[in-house]
Amino acid sequence: ITLITAATNFPMFKSWFGIIDDHMVIEQLRPLDHISLFNLAHKLISDTEIGDFGSYPRYRPFYYLLKFVLISVLGDWAGGYYIFRAFVQAFCCFLLFRILSPVSSNHATSKWSQLPTVCAGLLISIGLLSLSSWTDITLRLGPSELELTFGVLLTCYALFHLLRLNTTG
Repeated sequence: ITLITAATNFPMFKSWFGIIDDHMVIEQLRPLDHISLFNLAHKLISDTEIGDFGSYPRYRPFYYLLKFVLISVLGDWAGGYYIFRAFVQAFCCFLLFRILSPVSSNHATSKWSQLPTVCAGLLISIGLLSLSSWTDITLRLGPSELELTFGVLLTCYALFHLLRLNTTG
């Protein structure tokens, strides 16, 4: 999964910011008002809807926290943002694979009997990963679709894990 993600997204690692999709990152890289880990709380309160709750149609505290941490760590290295997005993309497909994979606490069950299901989960994950739309989503640093996908898959993984524990326990 990681190799396919790297191969699919490798050309983007040498890309530069786009004025339309990356405007927030570019705007926050102003030299007079640079984000650091020390002034992160102040920037979240003063520059986002977090400090002005209810005035905006969306409320995205995790999105802004993640974006500001990345800006403070990566600065103007555009490739770093793309590498991070590719890592999140690979992790999303790994979570999808884990959700689709069987888990058996019974040691008497043969590992070979689970092989078709594991292969099907891996094929679905790799198939979704190789869709050209993922590369397009990863190219756009501004929108939060990838972070949303990660959050939804992480929640689904936790839910499936809890359900499996409940049925096996």
